[in-house]
Amino acid sequence: MWVVNVLDLEGDDIVAPLQSLANDTDPMVAARGTMLLELVRYLHSRGSKFETCAMVLPDERLMLYLSRPDVRSVWIEVELPEQDPAQRIKMARYVWRVTDRVGSTIDNGFGREPAAVERAIMQAFGWL
Repeated sequence: MWVVNVLDLEGDDIVAPLQSLANDTDPMVAARGTMLLELVRYLHSRGSKFETCAMVLPDERLMLYLSRPDVRSVWIEVELPEQDPAQRIKMARYVWRVTDRVGSTIDNGFGREPAAVERAIMQAFGWL
C-alpha cells in the first residue's frame, strides 16, 4: 500500500516527517514516530496496488483517507506506557479509529503489529 503525504507539495514523501518525529529529543515523541515510521515502511513494502492519502498531525497521529471522495478516514496513533521507559516500545501498540465524514466512529481497534493496522485499513476502505 502506498501512503502519499498530501502536505508535501513537491513530492509525496510521508517518510521524512515521520523520520523527523523518530529523531525527536522527547523520548515519547520519538517512540511514537519510530512506530509510525515502521508502520509506513511496512505498508510500502507490501506493494503499491492500493494508495491512500495521509497527513502527519501535530499530536503524532496519522490520518489516512482515499484520494477519491469517500466518507471514511482512518486515524492511527501509538499508545505508549509512560511509567517504564525501558519497556516503552515493547509494550506500545497501534490504536486505530475509522470515522465517517462527521467524525462518528465506524470501527476501532488496536494491535502491536503493523499487519493488524494494514488489515484495519484494508477493511475500512473496502479492499478486503
